[in-house]
Amino acid sequence: MKMPQLLSVCLFLLGLFVVQTTLAADNVPITPKAREHFRAGVAYVEDPAGPKYEEAYREFHIAYAESPTYRILTNIGLCALNLERDGEAIDSCDKFLANAKPEDIPKDKRKLMERDIAMLRASLVQVMLTATPANVTLRDERLPTKGSSVTNRYELTSGALLLGIHPGHHRVTASAEGFEPQTWDFEADSNTNHTHAFALKPVVNEAAAPAPHPTENAPTAATAPPETKKKSNYTLVYVGAAATGVFAVTGTVLGLVEHSKKSDYDTLNEAGTDPYKASDMRDTVKRYALFTDVSIGAALVSAGAAAIFYFTSSSSQPEPKLNTAHLRFEPTIAHSQGGVSVSGQF
Repeated sequence: MKMPQLLSVCLFLLGLFVVQTTLAADNVPITPKAREHFRAGVAYVEDPAGPKYEEAYREFHIAYAESPTYRILTNIGLCALNLERDGEAIDSCDKFLANAKPEDIPKDKRKLMERDIAMLRASLVQVMLTATPANVTLRDERLPTKGSSVTNRYELTSGALLLGIHPGHHRVTASAEGFEPQTWDFEADSNTNHTHAFALKPVVNEAAAPAPHPTENAPTAATAPPETKKKSNYTLVYVGAAATGVFAVTGTVLGLVEHSKKSDYDTLNEAGTDPYKASDMRDTVKRYALFTDVSIGAALVSAGAAAIFYFTSSSSQPEPKLNTAHLRFEPTIAHSQGGVSVSGQF
């Protein structure tokens, strides 16, 4: 509807509204509560600071629910029209005209009202809205290119609602407690029909559930010991194997030298030509024999240590730090005796 046409309807309804302000003083059978709310609605419309149509709309509806007389319908129609609830304005005026007597509205004014309501109906936009869940709150906001937006709220209580709204760009938001809101934007041209279904999704509670408090009688779950990473002491195995090789080679070489020296001693001793040289040669053979025994003993000890490290490398004990583990072999020599001392930190 064009602005001059809308202004014409508003002015006509306002003229009827002025007549209806005397309703409280007439002998119309309304209850005291309805009369109280009717007066409050009139006060909101005639507010010196400017009409408060939303508040007046609420008060007139309460009065009509208390005493449903058709004379209050023009007041409801005026407020609905200014709130851009065009469908309600048309319904209220139609019900008034259907019940109004000649003393309520003259013939010429009835025709004028019927013409203006017909123009309002010609531009009406009808919107059928459905929602899941069935009970939601709808917020309809018309966004004009200029000026402030116009907002209305509706309660959808039965899963479906038919609205008659003003043409323009609308944004409808459906919301319900425990559900995520949904918004629908659409362009409502004059005299068009629209449908939309809202399917609200429940709000997902992402907060983690609090851990239950242990009780005195509740069994305590056994805590598994932390898994110890199995490692092998292969470095110590390599060290033991290398030491075994060194001592074995040394013992072999010394054994060969000992054997050679012993042959020389036997030859010299049998000749009997130089007893002193033979005595020195005998001491030399003994020393080589001693060193050979020490080397062979050390080889056996290092081989045994390497075997121990190898077979215990798959145990569950953590591998010791390499810079703190060491193996030390110390030959020991006494008078006519020899051996090897093994010490280490593992």
